[in-house]
Amino acid sequence: MKIRFIPLLIAILLIALLAYGLYSYCTGVGIPVISISSAGVGIPLLVLLGVKLEDARVKTNISLVSILFLVIELGVNLFFCNRSPFSMPPFVIANGVTILIYILLVYGISSSKKS
Repeated sequence: MKIRFIPLLIAILLIALLAYGLYSYCTGVGIPVISISSAGVGIPLLVLLGVKLEDARVKTNISLVSILFLVIELGVNLFFCNRSPFSMPPFVIANGVTILIYILLVYGISSSKKS
């Protein structure tokens, strides 16, 4: 596994743009929510764009899982932004659980042995 710096920089800039988009879309929600949202969306995007893997099967599976969790994180963030009585604990728990499941799946895929 190698880090690709230019795509990693592009991913960081995309995360900043997505965070600004969530900030402008979610009116009345504070800055901690935006930082949690951008971290949740950013982790799969960083892995998807910034990491180069040697094995084609592992790369395909991790890319698929990253895209799936990127969509899930965006959905969770937009769902919580549209709730009128916004509550921080369920938001943090939902984002934390999805990020941890994503990290666990990527770790499992990357550490699996070839059969």
